[in-house]
Amino acid sequence: MKKILLPLALSALMASGALAQSPFDPASMDAAQKEAFGQAVREYLLNNPQVIMEAVAVLEQREQQRLVLGRVALEQRAHEALHRLLEDVQLHALVRPGHVAELAVA
Repeated sequence: MKKILLPLALSALMASGALAQSPFDPASMDAAQKEAFGQAVREYLLNNPQVIMEAVAVLEQREQQRLVLGRVALEQRAHEALHRLLEDVQLHALVRPGHVAELAVA
C-alpha cells in the first residue's frame, strides 16, 4: 500500500506545483544568497576536484575542435584561391598563347 501512496502523493504535489522549481536566476539573489551560493559551489568543488579536471578536459576538447575546424576552413579557402588562380592562368594562356612564362611566380 505504501508503494502506491508515495508515487500518488508525489504526483499530486507535482501537479499542484508545490514541487515545481523556478529557473535558477542569480540576478534575483540578494548579497547573502549570492555569498551562500558561492560558498556552496566552492565547497562542492573542494570536495569533488575531479569536476574541475573534467571541465578542463571538455575545454581542451572544444579548443581542439575549434582549431581543427579553423584549419579545415583555411585549407578550403586556400584550395579555392589556388583553383581560381589556375583558372586565371589557363584563361590567360588561351587569350595570349605563348605568354604564360610572364606569370612565373617569384
